Amino acid sequence: MGHSASADSAECAAPGATAPSPSSLLWVRILTGSKLQTPTSLNGDSILKVCRWLLGHPHTWRLYVTVSVGRGQGQTEIVHVPTHGDVNFNHAPIPFTLEDIVTYDPGLGPRASSLASMSLASTLLDRRIPEMTIKVYRVRRICQDALVSVARLPISTTELAGTSREHTISLANGCGMITVRCSFNCSVNDLPNLQSVLAYPRRHSLAKFAQALAQLLQGEDGLEILQRAVPKALHLPTEKVTSTMQSFLVSLCNQVSMLSDDESDREVMQRFAPLSRSIQDFIAECTHNSANVAALTEEWLCGTFSLCAQKAGGQKLASMNNYMIKEFLKQGERYPGMDHLVPIDSRGDTVADWLNSPPMVRRDFVPREAVLGKGMFGTVWRAMDLRSRQWYAVKRSNTSRQPTIAREREVTNHVLMNPHPCIVQIFGNHYIETGSCFSSLVMEFCAGGDLQDKVNEAHTDHGYRLPDQAVTWLGQIFLGLEHLHMVLGTLQRDLKPRNVVFSDDGRAKLTDFGMGRIGLVSTGAFTLQNCPPGSPAYVAPEVVLQKPYDFKADIYSFGVVCWNVLTGGVRDSGGDWSAPCYAFSSQNFANLANNHRLLEKHVKHPSRYNVQSAPSEAASDFVLLLTKLDPEQRPDHGKIRSVRFMSSLGLPAPDARRSQIDEWIRNRERAKDKT
Repeated sequence: MGHSASADSAECAAPGATAPSPSSLLWVRILTGSKLQTPTSLNGDSILKVCRWLLGHPHTWRLYVTVSVGRGQGQTEIVHVPTHGDVNFNHAPIPFTLEDIVTYDPGLGPRASSLASMSLASTLLDRRIPEMTIKVYRVRRICQDALVSVARLPISTTELAGTSREHTISLANGCGMITVRCSFNCSVNDLPNLQSVLAYPRRHSLAKFAQALAQLLQGEDGLEILQRAVPKALHLPTEKVTSTMQSFLVSLCNQVSMLSDDESDREVMQRFAPLSRSIQDFIAECTHNSANVAALTEEWLCGTFSLCAQKAGGQKLASMNNYMIKEFLKQGERYPGMDHLVPIDSRGDTVADWLNSPPMVRRDFVPREAVLGKGMFGTVWRAMDLRSRQWYAVKRSNTSRQPTIAREREVTNHVLMNPHPCIVQIFGNHYIETGSCFSSLVMEFCAGGDLQDKVNEAHTDHGYRLPDQAVTWLGQIFLGLEHLHMVLGTLQRDLKPRNVVFSDDGRAKLTDFGMGRIGLVSTGAFTLQNCPPGSPAYVAPEVVLQKPYDFKADIYSFGVVCWNVLTGGVRDSGGDWSAPCYAFSSQNFANLANNHRLLEKHVKHPSRYNVQSAPSEAASDFVLLLTKLDPEQRPDHGKIRSVRFMSSLGLPAPDARRSQIDEWIRNRERAKDKT
């Protein structure tokens, strides 16, 4: 603990200190009247006491008490204790939040607060929270404070809910008794509300029902409920059922944690489409071909809901939620699964060579007529769902590059959980183990080409003609990047024109997360292919130099993309109109760290480098601001929104709903049509 360095300054807490915020779930006080005494065993402290007594100096201990519950910890003020007797504590109540208590799991880090709040109802129903640990420390001035006693107290939410309760417990080592007052600050209305939602789902929104269901299944018996509800006609393999249901439960809780109160039932159903598809695919794998997968899934879900309602104190609901279950199944049926995807050519016809191949060969075979593009990590091909006739793009990655593929799967699964209109929608991430192992990422098919194509096409014999929607595209790119950073806590790390694609209606969307990383801070070490993540002309200097970096590295890349789009760029060795870039080698990337200087020269002296100038002074200033060498001098998302160049766009708020973003895009299109 090492408290002694500041012991004197912390010795007295103000009596009558205010109680913790009502947001705390539990608070604890060590009360006046606790009886503490010196240890009964003869140890160094007792010998010191005798020596001081012989010298005529009365011996007193200076103690403080720590209280731990789950991951949370707090401590009292320091008090003087005679050889034995009552101790006068005046400390403020020690608060413990919901995350401290409910999400405690030894060896694991904290979960998101939304997941913690989901667990509250489960905690109430299970009647348990982690035990309280009380430790008494003696203050030492020279060395580390000494732990002299310990006590533990199991706590039940049943006895604490809405009340305060005092407990007197014995300390170890004969150090006396501690009196503890526990106050559990939880509204007991949560439980009746939960029962009401599960018993009468039609009276509540689908979001509230999903939240109630997740709250209950977060309890210790959540997996048991899912297993008990399995239809008798469904024989699930024991070795697979637990891990699969755990995966379903994690998916449910992840989706629920991202729900907002104002989402419509339709929007909520769309969120749960991947889970519906996964459940139906799992049941189909465990049954014979003639089985009615939809009926078995419906029976399982009805059984699960009924058991949850019973746990919450409600009735067994024989015909509950049929309307919701049927819609849930429909969403899953519309969702693309690998077994229903076939490669197609540019006209939408199934490729004959693939169609005539044996079933086991088809999984490993991507016909050239369906190929959309190839890169370092895989091949992207055009596919169609035979049921819906909807087109998709599928990225097939060979798992020989396992670390890279594993990271992309992790990032894309993160994106899948919380889609955004300005990010390519992810529909599934499948690991195929038959034949040669590979990963297949199913994505939205964007038929409008990519941003690099748009820039190239805007060059004519008369120079570069800025596309009418160019500034709107940059706004859309920013919104997608902001969502990645602020909502998903993810770095893109390879933002460039080729990784911005366009939907049929001309909307710009971020794609390709092969270089992505969950987490907004990196140590700077090259962990992928022993080279900096990103593309040479667009990568930030700090990334090249292997310095620690954060989301400002993506902001730099965004600034380079803005210059490329606004001016048309310079022609590179591959024929694309791109950003200026110094020469480099695979053994030495250092020159790339000077690209920001080269870009600055092109911005300030365009005629000297035979490039087109930015359309306005505000645009030039914006590019220079985003591409500063020092990341600390680059703006964050809020400041980018306020810069003159971007503020003119009237961007939707960072927490805007999808419908609001769609409306902003339509308004921009209408405004452009008028001009």
